[in-house]
Amino acid sequence: MEMTFDEFVLHAVKAHHACRGELRYGQVVFNELHTIRPDIAETLRDTANDPFYKRVVSDETWRVIHNNWGDTE
Repeated sequence: MEMTFDEFVLHAVKAHHACRGELRYGQVVFNELHTIRPDIAETLRDTANDPFYKRVVSDETWRVIHNNWGDTE
């Protein structure tokens, strides 16, 4: 599935909403990132920017994802 960074952000928000609070937002973001851009997910895994165990995804984590995404948005 090819998408822009902005499309991914919207996709992650919708995926989190669909799980009705059963998963943390960071967990959903990481899981969706791993599905769509596993290369970026692996660079985040076990780092300070790994969102998996967080309820809120930090601006720095979004910046890292965006910087590695490769589109010009």
